[in-house]
Amino acid sequence: MKHYYINLKSRPERNQNMIDLFAQLNITDYERIEAVDGNLVDYTKVLSNGLQLCHTWLDPLEDRPLTTGEVGCMLSHITAWSKIVTSGEPGIILEDDLYHSTDKYNIAQISERLDEFDLVYLSKYNMDEKAQGFDDLFEIPGYCYWTAGYALSVEGATKLLNSSALKNLIPADEYLPMMLGTSPLLDTYPQFKEFEKLKGLAYKNNIFSPYKRETEIGRTDTETAISFKEWKDFKLLTVATESAKAENLIKSCEEHNLDLEMLGVGEKWEGGVMADGPGGGHKVHYLRSRLRNADDRDIIMFVDGYDVIINDSQEELVKRFKQFGADVVFSAEPLIWPDQSLEHEFPLVHTRNRYLNSGGFIGRAGVLKDMLKNDIKKADDDQLFYQKLFLGRKYNIKLDVENYIFQCVSASGHVLSVSDNNQVYNSETGCYSCVLHGNGGPEDKKAYTNLVNQVMNKGSIVPINFAKYHKIWTVADDIVACEYLTPQMCDDIIGACDQLGGWEPRPDDAYPAQEIRIQKLCPSLYKEMEKNLNKHIWPQLEAYWPPMTMYGIRDYFAMRYSLDTQTSLNLHNDASMVSGSVKLNEDYQGAELSFPRQHFTNRHVARGVMLLWPGQVTHPHVCEELEEGVKYSLTLWTKRFTQDT
Repeated sequence: MKHYYINLKSRPERNQNMIDLFAQLNITDYERIEAVDGNLVDYTKVLSNGLQLCHTWLDPLEDRPLTTGEVGCMLSHITAWSKIVTSGEPGIILEDDLYHSTDKYNIAQISERLDEFDLVYLSKYNMDEKAQGFDDLFEIPGYCYWTAGYALSVEGATKLLNSSALKNLIPADEYLPMMLGTSPLLDTYPQFKEFEKLKGLAYKNNIFSPYKRETEIGRTDTETAISFKEWKDFKLLTVATESAKAENLIKSCEEHNLDLEMLGVGEKWEGGVMADGPGGGHKVHYLRSRLRNADDRDIIMFVDGYDVIINDSQEELVKRFKQFGADVVFSAEPLIWPDQSLEHEFPLVHTRNRYLNSGGFIGRAGVLKDMLKNDIKKADDDQLFYQKLFLGRKYNIKLDVENYIFQCVSASGHVLSVSDNNQVYNSETGCYSCVLHGNGGPEDKKAYTNLVNQVMNKGSIVPINFAKYHKIWTVADDIVACEYLTPQMCDDIIGACDQLGGWEPRPDDAYPAQEIRIQKLCPSLYKEMEKNLNKHIWPQLEAYWPPMTMYGIRDYFAMRYSLDTQTSLNLHNDASMVSGSVKLNEDYQGAELSFPRQHFTNRHVARGVMLLWPGQVTHPHVCEELEEGVKYSLTLWTKRFTQDT
């Protein structure tokens, strides 16, 4: 059975190590496979060969994306699998940092096992204790690492190569457990579940051991390589003649320790009114001038100033750019603008994002300098300028069609969401982007604003801005009040509710009203409100009404009264231990919250102040007739017992 060993050209000493090892074992049938250096991968060729990176991959130990070295290592093993399939004979695949760790190495024995099994581990690192006994020498492996040494049948190599999982490249020693069905990550990455699984076996005691991986999980040379081709400095640039409009971009850069350089601040804008039509050439002029002082080796990222936020680190931005293997990477979108006649000149891609968008790009300064030598008037369209450069194919320009770096909102808002780790996620491409660009029409702008609010406010579409003074005071018989929301937060809640829309009564409500559940509006806002109440309000209520126990929120909803919908609410009690109400606005007449038994109304209660009272029996209340304007309020119901819903 032939032995294939993987060796980097830059590691001649390890090549000699393997030659010496084979001589020691009296093995003559072996072949060197030149390892793919992850630092030098031409990602253009990788993609053209039908392979794609799994951009959603996060290392389970280090919580980081795929590295270039891991890609290089995986590509090296793919080469070895291809050799086995082409030869029509099983083979043994070894990495070059091994030594023979046991006297027992029976190739005939391994060959015999490959009649029944697809893969036999000769070297492994157990990640769990789920291995099953087989015989004195072998076991059925659980979840294990290392691709340092293993034997592979032709059928096994075929399964590995035929799996469309290669459209989602991950590290080799994670890929094998996926294909063996032993990986605990299969639920996290369900795209690997459907493939024909390998039947695996493993030596109980390693036949070979890696020199550097005896006492720790570790990675090979190709796997640990995370540096990229030489570059000098990273520059983040934008044009913002009116710097106040770039507030969100500035804040997002501060959040991620990015040095943002704004060009043209305070100067007259001569690039046309881009909201009304083509324009923006003035941005090219500013960038051209700035790049005269840039080193050719610098990496330049340019983004629009007024409708863009950045949501990742410099390190991540540079790493992702390098993975494209391009000199310049532009944002991409589903719609072509401004010249629809160019539509058919753009190459077909596997996503909807076929067309270049100029609102975000990253590239090498030297190449960008050469590109910007082309003439463009200040009032000409910058996007058309860059599109023609791309279509001219003079430069190595790639489009970010999977939204791996840049995400345009135009025609894509319906597939975008903010994840628990505060990243913008595209459900169509499966990518978490680093840059969000709010291009497009009015609906796109709404979607962008919603996403920005969530990102900038850690998941909430409403900026969290509770009142800082929470001490309660009595306003009437068993009715207390406390400072709760700032005026700004009141306005933001109203705006978010109106933007969402869908004011309607709760089904089967005996006292129906026009309502929106806060949980539906924004789960993150609901959680922040709950935390605030738990910390500041509940302890005071338990002390004010002893021996009351607060069991948490039962319901939390905004209410709206208007002359063309609902103008009042009849006298009623609430299904709550404690009820609360907050005025969100004051520009209306009538519609006072009134407590007849307590002879109290909220007429003189300021907006943002929360009223609290026993909900079920003693405090029936009514919303009186609205006379003018639109009234907004926030209503709280607490649980009556632990399992109350």
